[in-house]
Amino acid sequence: MRKLPIVTSGLIMMLALAGCGGTESPEDAQTTSPAQATETIAAPPATPEDSPTAASDGTPSPTEDSSPEPTPTEEQESGSPSQSTTDDPTGTEPTPNGVLSPEVKGQTLVLADFFNPDSDWTEGRYDVADQGSVSGVAREVSTCGLSDWAPTLELRLANNFDNMKFQVGQDNNSESSEQTLTVRVEGNGKQLDVQAVPFNEVQNFSVPVDGVNALKVQFYLDEQNENCSSGSVQAVIYDVELQ
Repeated sequence: MRKLPIVTSGLIMMLALAGCGGTESPEDAQTTSPAQATETIAAPPATPEDSPTAASDGTPSPTEDSSPEPTPTEEQESGSPSQSTTDDPTGTEPTPNGVLSPEVKGQTLVLADFFNPDSDWTEGRYDVADQGSVSGVAREVSTCGLSDWAPTLELRLANNFDNMKFQVGQDNNSESSEQTLTVRVEGNGKQLDVQAVPFNEVQNFSVPVDGVNALKVQFYLDEQNENCSSGSVQAVIYDVELQ
């Protein structure tokens, strides 16, 4: 009968030990290690960039980078062409036709030296009679007799010169070889010279122009030729020089 108290005492001790192992004291609950404290710090709130919803709905976030438009300096440095500031790509102004200055004395005149020539006059090299590749000014002539429609070249001399020399012939490639070209020189409205220039011939002119301002050279076909209206010629004037 003495064994019963001993067994009872043993059971009580076992229960007491079990209760102590399963109950956590307030001090133990509040005590945490540094590592555990670090893990429990709340993460900062998510920004719009980090939000999965903003990335998935296709709407760009306000902080997304967009390529800035290049400045004119960047365009030029990258090789892009810049707009020209002048209409003339060479950067020089063309010489306008106008009054001739005394400085052109002794020089061979070109088409640009004549006063407002019409667009039918061309400048180039031509074969005239036995002279090949002469540099001159040419135009087709089909007008029969002198008229207001006769092809004309004009010079504005401003009374600066004494004499004008030049040569005239028909281009070897003229449409007709049966026409006689007539060349008339007029100064200040008065006839100064007139000569006939048949095909395959060259006519030399030397005309006094002292006191002449407006000088005109007119070209037309000899109306006395019965075939005057049946063909045209290419008149060529060259070696034009003022003294």
